Amino acid sequence: VILFVGGLDRAHYFKGVDVLIEALRILKERGVEFQCRIVGDGDLRAKYERQAKDSPSAEGLSLAEFPGLISHDELPEYYSRASVVVVPSTSRVECFSIVAAEAQACGVPVVISDFPGARITIENKVTGLLVRPGDPQDLARALFEIIKNISEAKKMGFEGRKRMERLFSWNVVGDKLNQVYESLRHS
Repeated sequence: VILFVGGLDRAHYFKGVDVLIEALRILKERGVEFQCRIVGDGDLRAKYERQAKDSPSAEGLSLAEFPGLISHDELPEYYSRASVVVVPSTSRVECFSIVAAEAQACGVPVVISDFPGARITIENKVTGLLVRPGDPQDLARALFEIIKNISEAKKMGFEGRKRMERLFSWNVVGDKLNQVYESLRHS
């Protein structure tokens, strides 16, 4: 199961849903079996749904499910059912990826575009894979690499969970914030 979580509206044009759908088409043409869930909503959702159905190789079937907007309480369940979470951003506008952090916190590897802010969210080849932004071939390659190697994907998910605990747990973030306050207080 490939999972995308993000806004499907004009404000989030840079999320790369078009690129993801092209990568899904490539996987389908190569005979790779998968399910894809594109979670989110917005004024571009209908366009993406049409794009996901306009594939000759999919024989009229959609390349992805579009369950719509999911509550924050339901997201961990979606993440935990995924084999991989994808963040195929096409612009440097994408900074630190909350979706990638949430996925790793749930023990799921991430495939993410190689932009400066986004790339710090994962550890390449340890907790996920970096891909060339806007390149559906490279995205399909990385998704296939994770899908075909379940044991490596589980290892990446495990390492991602450890990384999130080490770097972004409430205690760690609280301690760092407290250090900032203390340094300002003594300035």
